[in-house]
Amino acid sequence: MRKFNYYTHLVFVAIMALSCSKMEDRLLIDGLRPEERIRQSLDSLSRTLTGSEHGWIALLKTNSGYCYSFHMAFGSDGRVGIVGDMNEEIASETFGSTYRIVQGNGPVLMFDTYNIITLLTDPTPDAFGGKAGSGYGSDIEFEWRAIIGDTLSFIGKKQQVPLTLVRATAAEREAFTDGQTLPNLLDKTIGITDMGGEFLSASINGIPTQVVPMPELRKFVFAYVENGTLVVRQSAFYHVPPHRVVFVEPMVVNGERITELVWDEANQRFVIAGLDIPIEVSEQRILPPEQSFLIGAGRLYLPNMERFGTFWSDPFVSALNNAKVQVEAIASAAGVPGFTVGEIAMSVDFGNKSILMVCQITNGTNSLITPTSYRLSYELEGNAIRITGVQAISGTYGSYFQPGMRPLFSFLMSHSFRLEALHPIPGFTFLNFVSTEDAAVFFAGVLL
Repeated sequence: MRKFNYYTHLVFVAIMALSCSKMEDRLLIDGLRPEERIRQSLDSLSRTLTGSEHGWIALLKTNSGYCYSFHMAFGSDGRVGIVGDMNEEIASETFGSTYRIVQGNGPVLMFDTYNIITLLTDPTPDAFGGKAGSGYGSDIEFEWRAIIGDTLSFIGKKQQVPLTLVRATAAEREAFTDGQTLPNLLDKTIGITDMGGEFLSASINGIPTQVVPMPELRKFVFAYVENGTLVVRQSAFYHVPPHRVVFVEPMVVNGERITELVWDEANQRFVIAGLDIPIEVSEQRILPPEQSFLIGAGRLYLPNMERFGTFWSDPFVSALNNAKVQVEAIASAAGVPGFTVGEIAMSVDFGNKSILMVCQITNGTNSLITPTSYRLSYELEGNAIRITGVQAISGTYGSYFQPGMRPLFSFLMSHSFRLEALHPIPGFTFLNFVSTEDAAVFFAGVLL
């Protein structure tokens, strides 16, 4: 009996060994075990990233709708150099970071030290102006999904944001490192329009169209009048240095499909790709001043004065002067006596239905370097606009001086205003805000 059990045990062991061998054979693919296949895929991604002679152009679309472009150069030492076109302050500056390639549901690219990629995920608004708690809704870990030709596709692990890496050319690499990034490129086109009196326009199918770059919002706006109605098309975009602006969502403008703009270096202007339509600098607005302001194609300037002639009504002057007194008291308590509200600039963020208000805090000779900025939400009521809320913009002195600014904000929120253009001085356009409840309540500014 004992002998029988012994042979039975040997047979069982032999069967188990054979089963394990067959199971192991089934797990083999191309002769590799699972852990070997994982190692091979990780090594493959690493070799691809480090093997691009001129690095990669990275395109990242955040869940907040903002799209950013970067140049990335991956080293075999686990470090990556990143240049981004996020704003003028950091454009063309290279930021270093460490990176890792680890296993998840496939190879995962991780940026594991703080850099301009992780800046977009920072939950502190003061870091880069994102939303408290979520930043811009981006990721720092990206799962590798596909490789097609010279393009690598990734998806963020947490926020599911798409990241695309395209093998860079020498010209594209130099465009980033030499400062030919989006803020600098747009400055060539719209820098002169900041002085007032000059605008961007295009003739699309014979219809004059206002073109409004909004680099701070990563958008372009095309606006025109069709059968007496204002039509506005807008899209977020990527900048693909050195010559292209690619729209995330193609726009149909006057019957033409617009997918990207190409920079014409010889003539220093953008051209609508595929249509060969130039975007020209013009001295004339395509749209009426009121509509230009509402789509963000103009900035309202309120000068630093106690009273702007007859263009400010007594109620507005009273609200503004009360704000100046209270802001001066806050500044004095902070050790900078004599500083108060100076000139004010207002511009519309059409897509987010808000007005950006930037207030200079000055003593008449010097001004605080950091601006005092607010975002005013609004609603359109027919041909009138009503301010519905005020939010201080992080990274500025907005929240610090907001209690002092309350008289001015209360005035703005207590009325609906219709907009009307005035031309009191040759060569200048004023935009007048007139209360729909009381025509004796109004204020005007210069529309630049």
